[in-house]
Amino acid sequence: MMNSLFFELKNSISPNIFYNLEMELKKINKRIKFYIPDYNATLFRAFDSKVLRVTVRVIGQGDYLPTYAGNLDIITSSAVYLSKQINQSYFNDKNKE
Repeated sequence: MMNSLFFELKNSISPNIFYNLEMELKKINKRIKFYIPDYNATLFRAFDSKVLRVTVRVIGQGDYLPTYAGNLDIITSSAVYLSKQINQSYFNDKNKE
């Protein structure tokens, strides 16, 4: 699965701000890859300094569904991760009682 988002800004952004945006996106990628390994978001400066493009690409694991069905892997992987977090929180609270 691959999607591109285009953002038209009111003002041009400096190279320094663009670099900061790239660094923030890398942090987000690292956090999401913890539970969706083949997730990757990339920031591009488009033809104009007032237009940014973010491309999100997810390759499915290919275990039950084809690799191009990455959007379904996002849903499944997110649900598994969230259920583990809820389970851990529940048993931590239970042990405190």
